[in-house]
Amino acid sequence: MQKRTSIVLVVMLMITGGVSAESASTRLPLSADQLARRIDQMIEAKWGPEVKPAPLAEDAAFFRRISLDLNGRIPTITSLTDFLDDRRPNKRVIWVDKLMDGTDPDFKLVHPEFRQRYVEHFANVWQHWLLSRYETPGRGTGEWLRVWLSHQLKNNTSYDRMVRRMLADNVILSALSVANAELPAQLTANTSRLFLGIKLECAQCHDDRSGGNWTREQFWEFAAFFSEIRSAFAQRPSTSPPRIKIEGKDKMVEARFLDGAKPSWKSRKPAHIVLAEWMTSRDNLYFARAAVNRYWHYFFGIGLVDPIDFMEIESNPPSHPELLEELAYQFKAHDFDVKYLIRAITATKAYQRSSELTDDSQKNPLLYARMLPRGLSANQLLDSLITATGAPEPPPRRPNEPQNQEGVLEFLDNFSNNIDRRTELPTSIMQALYMMNSSWVQETMHVPGGSLDVVVNAGPKVNTERRIRDLYLVTLSRKPRPEELKRLVSYVDSGGAAGDRKKALADVFWALLNSTEFFVNH
Repeated sequence: MQKRTSIVLVVMLMITGGVSAESASTRLPLSADQLARRIDQMIEAKWGPEVKPAPLAEDAAFFRRISLDLNGRIPTITSLTDFLDDRRPNKRVIWVDKLMDGTDPDFKLVHPEFRQRYVEHFANVWQHWLLSRYETPGRGTGEWLRVWLSHQLKNNTSYDRMVRRMLADNVILSALSVANAELPAQLTANTSRLFLGIKLECAQCHDDRSGGNWTREQFWEFAAFFSEIRSAFAQRPSTSPPRIKIEGKDKMVEARFLDGAKPSWKSRKPAHIVLAEWMTSRDNLYFARAAVNRYWHYFFGIGLVDPIDFMEIESNPPSHPELLEELAYQFKAHDFDVKYLIRAITATKAYQRSSELTDDSQKNPLLYARMLPRGLSANQLLDSLITATGAPEPPPRRPNEPQNQEGVLEFLDNFSNNIDRRTELPTSIMQALYMMNSSWVQETMHVPGGSLDVVVNAGPKVNTERRIRDLYLVTLSRKPRPEELKRLVSYVDSGGAAGDRKKALADVFWALLNSTEFFVNH
């Protein structure tokens, strides 16, 4: 059964991938710009004459989108203005690099704050990916893991090397094991989901015939690799296959890869290192595909294979099989460089299209004829709220240190129910009530020297229109539409509900911070 499974995986990948062995062997590495054009060609090839794609997003909308995706927060007025005033024809590509690396090819001035925000944001993203399905690990584990992830991201460690370190490093793997209550079965299920896109846990108790065709024995053979993970100091070189008992059965099985191959134990490496090397190998049919599909899902809100942890070729084929195969090949050809992949995806017309539905032919999300609005994560909301209000940045969170950040932690707890399908807006009634009644949110809005304070006390020479425009720019990264401006000027000049112009401006600010537009990336 296992040998047959490995053969089927290879054959089905070639068939559904739409790429022959001959064309795969002659494929050449592409630059990020070339890959972006290739992506658009493959997407548009799926359109019939009836599909009328949305236009490209306006500059302000694009910059807000890319700032949220790469820096995890809305842009400041200063950076938004700098981008809008940039007259270079390729400024969108240039600013993607600037937001990731803080560099600009035409200026000596660098922006290290952008690079730091990229690192901090994707450390949060990775922490969510790693721990969202685990048992509650406690803040210490998550914060300590974030520090480790930040170091990898700061050095732009390649994706395969970072995953290999994660699974091979005794301390990291032990931390993940603790997060999984030291249960090999739980660690097995979460590892296969995240790094291979395989929903393996259904085979834990019975042979899974729902799509993956994974057997119960295969599940426990994979779990055997984690059978000896207990603490950072309990690993031992393996001279023979580690074994594990199948739950509910009087049978022991040996560690074996999911493709049916038997590991070699001649190197005397610990079992988890043997697994890490197999999992991140260029020959692993699932690893690169799962990685590019996960990043595609991050930037578009939907995967080429969706759900992203159900990459079963026969029962859940990709919407664009040739595109998935091309992305996986180019990712490997560029040594699993995540920034290369990001540059390619964000340079596409597909990514840069407006999210506004301008034609009914754009309704099918798998056509990528417009951008899907995506709900913000708890950390994106927190950092965007701080950026919009001009409140001081909270001090860095350190493992095992008291934080005295009750308001920040309470905010994150209230918005931590983020779902992986970010196109389903996550805001609930309880979250709306929290925004209304939280003393921390109110204090953040009214922080001395913050955005509202500056607008309210701008002086008599600044008219109401200018004040409202500034509130829109700091919250929604756009100017108010004429009808919005007319309505809000009338409200503020009349003093609002309290008959006080300053309080009326605060009402406008509060409404913008609580609007659906603020809560989504669009």
